[in-house]
Amino acid sequence: MVNQNHPTKLAILQAAFRVFGEKGFKGTTTKEIALEANVAEGTLFRYFPSKLDILYGVVDTLITSIGVEPLQNFLGEINDLPTVEALQYIILNRMETIGAGKDLIRIILTEAQYDEHLREVYVEQVFKPIQQILSSFFEQKMANGECREMNPKLPANILLSSIFFTVISQHLLTIEAEDNIFEASELTNILLYGIQERLKP
Repeated sequence: MVNQNHPTKLAILQAAFRVFGEKGFKGTTTKEIALEANVAEGTLFRYFPSKLDILYGVVDTLITSIGVEPLQNFLGEINDLPTVEALQYIILNRMETIGAGKDLIRIILTEAQYDEHLREVYVEQVFKPIQQILSSFFEQKMANGECREMNPKLPANILLSSIFFTVISQHLLTIEAEDNIFEASELTNILLYGIQERLKP
């Protein structure tokens, strides 16, 4: 079995990340990936039997960078902040993280419609764990009396959906938007206070 940290394998995955991001999964050939990685195509196939296996490898790498552990570490740093500030930081962090991997995330979501393995990986290793982390965050805020009692998965899902749609609009649909700090502040206010005009004290 090839070591996951083998330099040649890592070079192929890094090259695939760049080429997939530029040309998409279907538009990319293994020959182009090998050329980008500066290896022979035959060498590429020693590590990855198919182009789909390369995508699986890239997805595993991406999950490590955007998934559970980075979010847990980040929440540990802001956990004691008031809900408003903590939410703004969470939204900004997720927007920047998702934005950095936007090209590959687009490919994952496209291919996951047809590939059960990719769909299962995304749901089980990305969506559900992150949903649980954010649910625990809201559960703690409810216990502290900072949020009203409800199923904590509900605000977690609303938060994830809002962040994802904002990033999709900005980066994939190229819809002009305000800067991320402003977007994070506005999303926080909508999530906590709704869209009604608040009464002035």
